[in-house]
Amino acid sequence: MSLLLNVFMSRKVIIEMLNSRKDNYKTKPYSNFSINEIDSMLKNTTTKLSDSTDNPLDMTIKLNDNKKCIIKYVMVSKLRLQNIQLYILDMIQNVLKEGDELILITKDKLNHDSSLFDLFESYYKENKVFIQLFWLDTLIINITNHELVPIHRVISDAEKNNLVEKHNLTSLKQMPYILKSDPVAKFYGMKSGDVVELTCISETAGYNISYRYCV
Repeated sequence: MSLLLNVFMSRKVIIEMLNSRKDNYKTKPYSNFSINEIDSMLKNTTTKLSDSTDNPLDMTIKLNDNKKCIIKYVMVSKLRLQNIQLYILDMIQNVLKEGDELILITKDKLNHDSSLFDLFESYYKENKVFIQLFWLDTLIINITNHELVPIHRVISDAEKNNLVEKHNLTSLKQMPYILKSDPVAKFYGMKSGDVVELTCISETAGYNISYRYCV
């Protein structure tokens, strides 16, 4: 599959992904680009990784309370972890503020990218900036549309309190876990401490609802 087609399909999935999250992302301005328009954007996208570079493919989507989510397409070949780390630090210092989000989409898969998860977690704890990294090839289909994937819904704080009372829990951590790195958890933007409701639908058993605590 061509790079252009991958980027075009990923834009559609990203919009679906953000619209499925509990926050009110203002995605409409980015919803109806044609493949020819994306082709033009791709051709004019630099391979340099800099916060001062406003690439045509990049998106800045507004959230509630004047917060923003920046989606950055990283078209650098043979990208190094150190480059990503320096870029994120620059963004934290100069562009992002408390409550903002940053989604990085890399053209090539990074080796040992799991080492970035702790870095992202530290920035969220210290700066309240939520950061995610996706490889482009994982965004060409909406994984939540698969028939074997249960319906996921991140519940509210009030619902979490009700859940604790209903099941006589001393802590939400007593529930089964879902990892932040789980593909579906990433899709819904789950953070540590979130609780997700899973609804499985079966022709024979009907509805089955369970819960997972995000770690």
